[in-house]
Amino acid sequence: TVEKATAKGVIFKVQIAASSRVLELKAKNFNGLSNVTMEKGGKVNKYFYGQTSDYNEAKKRLEEAKAKGHSSSFIVAYKDGKSISVEEALK
Repeated sequence: TVEKATAKGVIFKVQIAASSRVLELKAKNFNGLSNVTMEKGGKVNKYFYGQTSDYNEAKKRLEEAKAKGHSSSFIVAYKDGKSISVEEALK
């Protein structure tokens, strides 16, 4: 099924890792994935692979991340810079 996020300002990212350490955003640190970004948290830094407003594109990125060994990856959604549930984003 083709699903599109209709809400403006919604961005999907694939979270591939979370670590208390700061990792260099180099492909070799993420099993060859490039286009990785980091979001600093309180005690945990979150690492994301790609970002898109297209949910289907996010699903493709999720499969790529899992194929590279990031088996616990999952899709997260943001609206206007704030984290929201994927379900809410797809409404």
